[in-house]
Amino acid sequence: MDMRRVKPEDIPTVNEWFKARKFPDMSNVLPSLGFIMEDEGAPIAACFVYRDVEGRICWLAWMITRPGLPPRKSASVLKALVSAAEHDLAQMGYPVMLANGRKGLGKLFTGLAWQTGDMNINQYFKNIR
Repeated sequence: MDMRRVKPEDIPTVNEWFKARKFPDMSNVLPSLGFIMEDEGAPIAACFVYRDVEGRICWLAWMITRPGLPPRKSASVLKALVSAAEHDLAQMGYPVMLANGRKGLGKLFTGLAWQTGDMNINQYFKNIR
């Protein structure tokens, strides 16, 4: 598996993955920095990163895998993707990463030595335009 930066031509593919999970059109929501994990040249997972303007914190968001990927494969791919993104973002100078996700992702993050912050919270979003 190989990780690379998201290119503009990847967005329609990733957007289809979101639509398959009943999300609205995400093409205008996703931040400009994202990472794609490929297996044998085909995209199988992605995540995106919001960065603060001071360069101190970045937020890992919108992690997603290709629909139909078996659960064990999804878990191993996301683990590899997060690890590779950590390395890239550290090289960019970010000392702290934040992320949130469903309870199942907790095992992934703690397995990569992430600390648990707030628990039992919900995240809300709304398209306003």
